[in-house]
Amino acid sequence: MVNDPALAPFDLGRAATLAPKNEGGLNIESLAADGDKLWIGFRNPQNTDQEALLVPLLDPLEIINPGARAKFGDPVALKLGRLGVRDMVAWNDGFLIIAGDYRDRFELDAKPFRLFFWKPGTDPNDLGVGFGDLNPETIMILGEGDKARILILSDDGQYPGRYGNAFRGVWLQPTGTPTAGVRTQQRRRRGNRYLERVSISNRQPSRWDRRDRRQCRDGKRQLSWEASEFQSQIL
Repeated sequence: MVNDPALAPFDLGRAATLAPKNEGGLNIESLAADGDKLWIGFRNPQNTDQEALLVPLLDPLEIINPGARAKFGDPVALKLGRLGVRDMVAWNDGFLIIAGDYRDRFELDAKPFRLFFWKPGTDPNDLGVGFGDLNPETIMILGEGDKARILILSDDGQYPGRYGNAFRGVWLQPTGTPTAGVRTQQRRRRGNRYLERVSISNRQPSRWDRRDRRQCRDGKRQLSWEASEFQSQIL
């Protein structure tokens, strides 16, 4: 891959000599299935036009065999607002992509995250969803068809004022589907630390919910922030 002329604008040879979270360093953060291949998403580096890099792995099942060599397809440079790929997942006839800075979210001058919809062969579409103080690490689809829901997990381990390993999750789903609420919230003390557990039910949001609705459109389906934000301390 380092010697592939198509990847020369990304200077992967130099990137491999730098720390992953340094500007221009080599940092792979995303794998997304697309039929028989996998899209490899790079958080870092970008090319001289500050585009993000996707590389298709064509033989993910064969590569695990002894002596097998990886077969890569043509790389794709994406215009993600000068951001890299933090995670992506198949959605409808394309992909939802969380785009983020090479820096950590809580570092000075880090650019805010954005959410894009991308269909191979087209330019990514910024869905206009702001993430506020979230530090998105993962986007996943739960359920199928009209019941499909989008869950975004935020890594809050470096969140100012918090301690230990922590995360938050926010549902993002098409408008018009039933909202989900927090059914129970429990705290269990261990020493001087707490474990919060939140279970989600398919009913109207309860008084525990924190609402932050933001409208966006991918040309087909409308998306909005839904309630059901939760967090947990991993003890």
